Amino acid sequence: MGSDTARSAELMPRLTAMIERCTAAAYAEQVSAMLHRPEALSVLPTIAVPTLLLSGSDDTWSPVSQQETIRRRIPHATLLRYTAPDTWRRSNVPSRSRWRCANGC
Repeated sequence: MGSDTARSAELMPRLTAMIERCTAAAYAEQVSAMLHRPEALSVLPTIAVPTLLLSGSDDTWSPVSQQETIRRRIPHATLLRYTAPDTWRRSNVPSRSRWRCANGC
């Protein structure tokens, strides 16, 4: 799908159906889990393996700035920022030419 309008037209009914299946109790539990999740930033420096972080440049839920904070705390981490149409579709993997590296590679 090429345009934002076309993507929204396809996506909105699916999102609406997903939300309508969720009960108020389930929603409250999800919000509580997010608000009371354990602190994790202090654990990141203990990661001892090379780590690749991927961040969509248009992601407002987990923005590049948040991923950059995580990258700085993990030794040997690399952050790749990508921009690609249709990244909201899990089944659509952007072509290699659409990927952009946050550190200019």
